[in-house]
Amino acid sequence: MTNNSYDFKKNIVRVTATLIALIAVLYFANIWFFKQNLQPTIRVISWQDAAKHYGENVTVEGTIVVTHNSGKACFLNFHPD
Repeated sequence: MTNNSYDFKKNIVRVTATLIALIAVLYFANIWFFKQNLQPTIRVISWQDAAKHYGENVTVEGTIVVTHNSGKACFLNFHPD
């Protein structure tokens, strides 16, 4: 085996190892720094306070007592009235 062939293989191994290390660092940086901050906080409110949060994305908590499907919308009522 010639010296040039040996150097070429050695450089390929170094480049491959460097790329693997770089991919690993970017992967873990993405998990540790970016994905944690993108997790939405889920706000849970009582059904009595739902009118105060019109237009917001929240989770309404309560016992459903009456339902109605109009064909265009499904109504879930937390109170008989």
